[in-house]
Amino acid sequence: ANASNGEDITRSISESETDRSKQNSSIEDILLSETNQLSALLKQLETLEKLQATNNKINNQRIKLIPDNTNNNISKKKKRKKLQN
Repeated sequence: ANASNGEDITRSISESETDRSKQNSSIEDILLSETNQLSALLKQLETLEKLQATNNKINNQRIKLIPDNTNNNISKKKKRKKLQN
């Protein structure tokens, strides 16, 4: 009876170690998956930041390209007045 009891305990320990090993490998798989997802998100964020920087540069160039018509309009009005005289 004692021998079989010892075998039962050994079997029980062995099974619980196998279960723990499966749990650990399952946790490792989950962590790996989460890490891969985080890496993908980080790449997307970096891409978005680059696009935002490019967009800002384009907008800044557009602002520089918009003509400041206030001086042009004043000089045109002066020219018209001179022509009328």
